Amino acid sequence: MMNVTDTFDLDTVLKFPLIAENNTRIDLSPLTEYNTGGSVYFGTGLATPKAFTVGLPFDYLSMLTTAEFLRRSIGADRIIQEISDTHCIQNGVASTEEIYNMAAKQKLQVEKVAYNLGISEQFKCILASDYQSSADYDRDREKILASSQDPQNHYFIYQWTGDYYLTREENIKVKLGWATDDNLEIKGLDERSFNRGYKNLGLPGPCYAYTFGAYNFDSQRPRVSPYTCLPQEKRLMLAYEDNATEMLTDFLDHTMNNPNLTRRAIGRLALITQSFEEVFGTVQAPTPLSHKKEDFSSGLVELSSDDAVLMGGPCISIPYLGEKIDAIRCLIS
Repeated sequence: MMNVTDTFDLDTVLKFPLIAENNTRIDLSPLTEYNTGGSVYFGTGLATPKAFTVGLPFDYLSMLTTAEFLRRSIGADRIIQEISDTHCIQNGVASTEEIYNMAAKQKLQVEKVAYNLGISEQFKCILASDYQSSADYDRDREKILASSQDPQNHYFIYQWTGDYYLTREENIKVKLGWATDDNLEIKGLDERSFNRGYKNLGLPGPCYAYTFGAYNFDSQRPRVSPYTCLPQEKRLMLAYEDNATEMLTDFLDHTMNNPNLTRRAIGRLALITQSFEEVFGTVQAPTPLSHKKEDFSSGLVELSSDDAVLMGGPCISIPYLGEKIDAIRCLIS
């Protein structure tokens, strides 16, 4: 379990396995010292532009674990998670009733996770609909519109208003987002675009940190969000409702012809379990098989070179990883 100190060290933060080092170095660097108080914030959505989530995937823990790591590292009092139900309603991918029901279900689920991890006093889950109809939010939106050079960019305005409002209301010190990769070049629109655009407004706001997106065991759509899971995706869920080893073995049948995806997807799940134990403590699982190069049918998967360095060996046992994941899911459920 990680040691908590009363000093902030950016280089130590950047070495955390789930931190996207290059982009976090740029956007977290204004934070120079350890100060008690304030919050670490992250938001979770309920849909992509085209489809509604079926629930929280296991990869959600990359967000929560990294947020708790950051909270302890900077001296913040708590984590704020926002479930973005109102934006999902605007997408029109599900009925309002379905969206509110899913938001309520996930709120209860993550609050139970926080309780079982012993951080319920340091964790607060809110819904976007809880505050976005308030007069204060409307005033903040008008201020953002007045400060923006592109007031017609509605999604940027939506993101920036949330940053401004929550910085003021919840004393947000760090906003955690996710990036598909850690390249410095921004292709298209992602959270880095919103965050750096907000900084250009010259308004009070948080610093920013990034973790990574997730992998889907499907070559047609391998890179996905860490907090949504669409109906056809081949993902492990956060709820302990199946056997992770059996599910992973089945998933590998779909990626045998894409060893790079296999390495990346398994490596990401392994890093989540390793980081979870670093922050919250070791969970019980069988002793891993000997780390040696074998083919996939033996139950060992070769890791990418980067993940192998972080995991301490060139391969990982699927039964071992599955047992670890199930031990975590049992603990938090």
